[in-house]
Amino acid sequence: MLAWTGDLHGDLFDLRKRVENVEFFKDNGLDMEEDCLLVAGDFGFIWFNEDNSLYERQQKQLDEIAELPITIAFVDGNHENFHELFKYPIEKWNGGKVHRIRKNIVHLMRGEIFNIQGKSIFAFGGAPSHDINGLATNKQLRKNYAAGVVDPSDDETIFELVRAGIFYRTKGIGWWKEEMPTPAEMGYALKNLEAHDNKVDIILTHEAPIQDLHRVSKYAIDIGADCHRLSEFLGEIKNKVDYKHWFFGHYHMNCQIDNTDEVGYWNVHII
Repeated sequence: MLAWTGDLHGDLFDLRKRVENVEFFKDNGLDMEEDCLLVAGDFGFIWFNEDNSLYERQQKQLDEIAELPITIAFVDGNHENFHELFKYPIEKWNGGKVHRIRKNIVHLMRGEIFNIQGKSIFAFGGAPSHDINGLATNKQLRKNYAAGVVDPSDDETIFELVRAGIFYRTKGIGWWKEEMPTPAEMGYALKNLEAHDNKVDIILTHEAPIQDLHRVSKYAIDIGADCHRLSEFLGEIKNKVDYKHWFFGHYHMNCQIDNTDEVGYWNVHII
């Protein structure tokens, strides 16, 4: 069985709840070799640096996930610790490259195409963090969003933000520049798609293609803005690739965009 879901953000209770979903497990015969749950970014269980006191707890959570009777395959979102993620060994898995996290947990690397349960799946993770890219208004910044990315050595700024009650992201601790794909990753993705005649069954991303952004984003679309650079690239893929389904997360909602595109969050969808 093949299914997909949206952002997990490192919530083990939430993951167990989704895994125990009656529809997903109605066959009562799960097997990690035969059953796979795709996660559309923000897996979130690789978040703390090795020198953080919560790192060991995080490792134990991954060990607990490794006991689940399914394979979990995720693309990266914008809430991943890329420095820790990139430490895991790279292996070939079902036709594409992955970071092997545990025996049944794999990170689907950007631009790779996999054959999973008889479906060809193009994976391309990454997304811009809305709380740091200037899209939020000043009112939202004060109430809900971050002031931006702060260097961990900038004690004065951190003190002022804490005193004002404004949330912020810390470079290398709560935010990583690798959340956005590089030109090389984008170029590789296009070449790989061309090698497969620009045809796949499923596209799995964290960000939305630009054509779908108006249905899911709270923010006005400023075409050409750097914050939409990835969406515009995905829009190029949408225009040139023959696909049956496009699944993405990031926007914390469940919505069928059209006959092929769908954004997901807490629901588990059988493919």
